Amino acid sequence: MASKAKAHRNSAEKALKIIANSTSYGIFIEVNRDDAPKAEPLSVFGPNGEHLKIATKTIEDPGRYFNPLLGVLITGAAR
Repeated sequence: MASKAKAHRNSAEKALKIIANSTSYGIFIEVNRDDAPKAEPLSVFGPNGEHLKIATKTIEDPGRYFNPLLGVLITGAAR
């Protein structure tokens, strides 16, 4: 009987952990995708400071609370 209660508690704890993690950091990583009717010019910057000009129909806009550093630090601290 105790093992059933423990197994139920473990699954409930796991579910609560998943919900808490997704709501606490997911808002800081939100990116909204939009498909433009025609290709739009974009500037792309690489890690070495290189700069490229491209044209794409897929545009990504950061969400209202977008903060990638905060989102990464929250998930890293959970480890």
